[in-house]
Amino acid sequence: MADKKKYRRSNGEGSIFKHSNGRWCGQIGVGVDENGKRIRKTIFADTRAGVAKELAEMHASVCAHRLKPSNDIRLGHFINKWLRDFKRPEVSLGTYEWYINISKMVSKDVKDTYLNKVNTYQIQNMLNTLKNGGASVRTIKAVYNMLNQIFKAAVEFKMITNNPVGKVKINRKTNHAPKALSADERIHVMKSVEEHPIYKPIIYTMMGMGLRIGEVLALCWEDVDFTGNKVSVSKAAKRTPVIGDSGDIEGHEMAISSTKTARSVRTLPMPQFVRDALWEWKKVYMQRFKASDVADLMFPNKNGQLRSYSGFRRQFERFTKDRGIEKITFHQFRHTFATMMLEQHVNPRVVQEFLGHKDISTTLGIYTGVTSGPMKQAADGVDSAMKDVIERRTKSN
Repeated sequence: MADKKKYRRSNGEGSIFKHSNGRWCGQIGVGVDENGKRIRKTIFADTRAGVAKELAEMHASVCAHRLKPSNDIRLGHFINKWLRDFKRPEVSLGTYEWYINISKMVSKDVKDTYLNKVNTYQIQNMLNTLKNGGASVRTIKAVYNMLNQIFKAAVEFKMITNNPVGKVKINRKTNHAPKALSADERIHVMKSVEEHPIYKPIIYTMMGMGLRIGEVLALCWEDVDFTGNKVSVSKAAKRTPVIGDSGDIEGHEMAISSTKTARSVRTLPMPQFVRDALWEWKKVYMQRFKASDVADLMFPNKNGQLRSYSGFRRQFERFTKDRGIEKITFHQFRHTFATMMLEQHVNPRVVQEFLGHKDISTTLGIYTGVTSGPMKQAADGVDSAMKDVIERRTKSN
């Protein structure tokens, strides 16, 4: 039987795996037949790199054949083909869904314009309208970047001569910094979840260790070392779209997959208050579930299955609303953890390790809303050091 252990794909690759004959094998979709059935091509080579190279060349050839220069292709039609023929093979399902959602932000009148007739003014006006309508800077940048990629592809395939997005101007500065919970808000939330068997251990883990909600929902009991007071993070629960043969999203499913980045795989020391909350939850867990009913998940739903992120979020929103707590996103607990660490003068490199950020710039760029107290202490420290330098210089004279 073929060994179909999959490896991470590069841009333009199809599915690559080691065949039972010992050679590398690659497959890629090249279209559909007259009955609507997908047509796939298979390539063999002695090395994985050889297969990847041939697949990339075939992918480019197929796309070039499909996208012949034409004056009667509307932008909306080209966006759909670009998403399905270019983006779908090279990105994750979650990212593909994100692109689809961003494409919906492009106005109908722009989509209805012929590809070779779209101009810079139209795109600039559309982005300005989005901004005036309350769209975030992040959304506007996403629409801009997607359209820029699309028109670059159209130029490459000689469907148009110029990229109209090139001279569009957008504001690249974000309007607000992520909000961490204030000291009073932290106390209110902690008191509110104190008596709740599920929310308490989950919120404590996020706010006490900086984990993402997906990382918490994917935790298994084997990931927690109560003796060594450590938690191993190596996976995450994700809401994954189900894509039909036509390229449309037909639904969603929850699944456990790898963490957001390789840097997100980490083993973290567990604060005592988090350990106590998890140990307390384990006692409730043992009474609530039989070992045969669950897959070792720490926080399964009532049926012993992986929790739905959206369902859990709605439940928590109702919980906080009933207790008079201002709406909180799960990611705010992560912001709060980082802010508390920086307020305690923890080295940003250490904060980066806890959060699993790939780059220190991400840590420093996002979590800038540290209270003025540590800033004042830092200024006082510099002032004291400089006074010492000045006094020594005076004595030496």
